[in-house]
Amino acid sequence: MYQQETITKELHLQLSDEDLAQFELDAKETERLGHIGTHMDCYMEAPHYKEYVTDAVVVDCRNGLPADEYFNNLDIEGKALVLYTGNMATNDYATKDFFMFDMKLNWDSLAALLYNHPKFILIDSHGLGMFSQHRLFDMECEKNGCFLIMCLMLEGEEILNIKKLKIEIDKEMPSTGKPCRVYGF
Repeated sequence: MYQQETITKELHLQLSDEDLAQFELDAKETERLGHIGTHMDCYMEAPHYKEYVTDAVVVDCRNGLPADEYFNNLDIEGKALVLYTGNMATNDYATKDFFMFDMKLNWDSLAALLYNHPKFILIDSHGLGMFSQHRLFDMECEKNGCFLIMCLMLEGEEILNIKKLKIEIDKEMPSTGKPCRVYGF
């Protein structure tokens, strides 16, 4: 499988106790608590297991999302597709600039991402869609057997060399948001 010492990088957002306490206070509702930091939205179903180790394909999206045809040719069936946008590294988490970052993803682009059936899509941003599209895109991923993990902390060129991920999911969280820890190696 993998050796603990082969893990090269923690990719989940690491919030200080003070920041976490403030976000939890702002959330107010139990439902929103799971949507703090690196998490997976699960509106219709959740993954079967608490932990996955999977092959990963990292796509550099820092200069924009590649054309839809690019995704049609990726070998990602049953794997993790990591979209490295640079949003988290450029804009602080949970700021206006962070939430206003737009990948310009539309329904055709989403279909291209899902075309080769990834098990997970991970992104260093607030999600795939803006505003009302966000939840609809999450649900479309779920309908296609794919789960979206958002708010990763991706930074530096070494991210492009990650070939495997270990994903830990807090399935016990009583929320549609399931906190995640993600490790790259």
